[in-house]
Amino acid sequence: MAGDASSGALAAAVVEAEPLLELDGVEGVGEGATDDGAPCILLLTTAMVDLAGLPDTIGGFPVRVLDIGEPPSAFDHEAVEILELPTDVEPDCG
Repeated sequence: MAGDASSGALAAAVVEAEPLLELDGVEGVGEGATDDGAPCILLLTTAMVDLAGLPDTIGGFPVRVLDIGEPPSAFDHEAVEILELPTDVEPDCG
């Protein structure tokens, strides 16, 4: 199957690519398009991914890597504020 553009073949290639999610730095896989509009497998990665370990094609479709940067962490946000409830107030659970 050398680049069959049918949606079924592309969907099957995405399923074939899903084990890559086990690699450090691979955050997502899906259907994408190359710069010239041809269908491809899109890999969403962080800066810590080893690009040498990624395939050039999957299921006959080219692989396009999109670096999405470091995944956000709840502890990275300055807007996180710890709220303390007054101890003399009963919670309203109802």
